Amino acid sequence: ARTNPKKCGYNPSFPASSPYVTAVGATQGPESGTAEIACTSDQGGGITTGGGFSTIFDAPSYQTAAVASYFTGLSKSEEPVSGYVATGRGYPDVAMAGFNY
Repeated sequence: ARTNPKKCGYNPSFPASSPYVTAVGATQGPESGTAEIACTSDQGGGITTGGGFSTIFDAPSYQTAAVASYFTGLSKSEEPVSGYVATGRGYPDVAMAGFNY
């Protein structure tokens, strides 16, 4: 898969993808007056965040409507690439200001 990006899969983080934990993510941007984005090291974040959908655990009932609404609202250019599974448990559950903390 390393030589062919089209064969690369997604690797959800465990235990964050487990329905038995509350996963917390980090964001950055508002502290410097810019748009909120996921906290990443290439943007100066000392910690990073992740997220996605579990390939093992089904989405809980309280997530299904929100996830369906999110994917319905994406433009063609925002749609996930082939191999992206959006039917499992979505995570993180919550995310907020994590830059420089």
